[in-house]
Amino acid sequence: MARIRAVGFDLDGTLFDHRGSARAGVDAFVASLGVAPSDAVREAWSAAEREQFEHWRAGRIGFAEQRRRRLRQVLPGLGVSTPTDDAGLDALFERYLDAYRGAWRAFSDSADELRRLRHDGYRLGILTNGTDEQQRDKLHVIGLTDLVDVICTSERIGVAKPDARAFHHLAGELGVEPSECLFAGDDAEHDVAGARAARMSAVLVDRGADDGEHALAGALASMLRPAGARPSRGRTTARRSPAPRTSLAPARPADERDVRAFLTEADLTLAGLDAPGLRLWLERDSAGAVVGSTGFELSADGEHALVRSVAVAPNLRADGAGTSLATHALAEAAAAGAERAWLFSRRSGPFWQKLGFVPADRDALAGALADTHQVQLFRATGQLAREVAWTRPLADLRP
Repeated sequence: MARIRAVGFDLDGTLFDHRGSARAGVDAFVASLGVAPSDAVREAWSAAEREQFEHWRAGRIGFAEQRRRRLRQVLPGLGVSTPTDDAGLDALFERYLDAYRGAWRAFSDSADELRRLRHDGYRLGILTNGTDEQQRDKLHVIGLTDLVDVICTSERIGVAKPDARAFHHLAGELGVEPSECLFAGDDAEHDVAGARAARMSAVLVDRGADDGEHALAGALASMLRPAGARPSRGRTTARRSPAPRTSLAPARPADERDVRAFLTEADLTLAGLDAPGLRLWLERDSAGAVVGSTGFELSADGEHALVRSVAVAPNLRADGAGTSLATHALAEAAAAGAERAWLFSRRSGPFWQKLGFVPADRDALAGALADTHQVQLFRATGQLAREVAWTRPLADLRP
């Protein structure tokens, strides 16, 4: 394996807290339009952003048009009169951008990790899908511009991730071969798979995992060992998971509003929460607030379980609560007779790998769990093609 001489980074969701900034921005934006901020509004805005940005990334529409479509997609449902001309839509979107920009922030560990890597002699670069002006503005506002050597935006270089040419361009500007570059990003498909297809090493930065605010250091440490450290040989053995939580209670119909609010905050799908086959558990704190959730859907034959809705309050992540919640769902699925667990996760692969999951064929998942609400929804909306699947057997968890 070639010696790593440079490190490349995705920007949004890796070094820059886009999700948090966007949520604050849309709250202020809709409030200025006379609409009360809510979880439903945030979810609608986030879904429109993902859908229309992907159309732009794929070259089907222009950047300004994807912004206009987001307004057309969301505002009528909120009872807001939407301009019919492009100039009016552009002016309205600027109001959102002002609020979004006012909330820009880097993750807590971003600047320190960049400084450490630069001190250790690595060349550093950014590869991001977006316009040159906005992405450079983000880096300037959050104070990271002077900590990197190269900034490659898809607009400037003419190609977007996950295309291997984008990663080759980054390596060329960094002055290294692709095999001498490590790439770090939060998206398993666009960042990790794209970099590996370009012959780079790659690591997933799991901002949604326990202590995700400081996930960058741990992700890089798995690939960039201190001088003199000996790499491990063969497979590492996963640590035994803690026992399932015992303070969880099955969700009831009366819990639906609290569940929706909690899962929206965790950026997890709300679809199918009322599906008959969904088994969901909640944990509440002493004040009655939901601080954890976990669950699964069983296939019609009972042999497969689709793990979903695993989330934990940020203040409980450091004590391993997320692992305990996930383990509870796996143990309950095994007790229900399931032979194998499956799940979708584009951002939290390292977390699930610690629990014995391995990458899987998403079509195999969809076939095994074709009757579950989440799979049916993903097929109907086309989201299935963008998902990353994981699986593990459950024999070791049988009572």
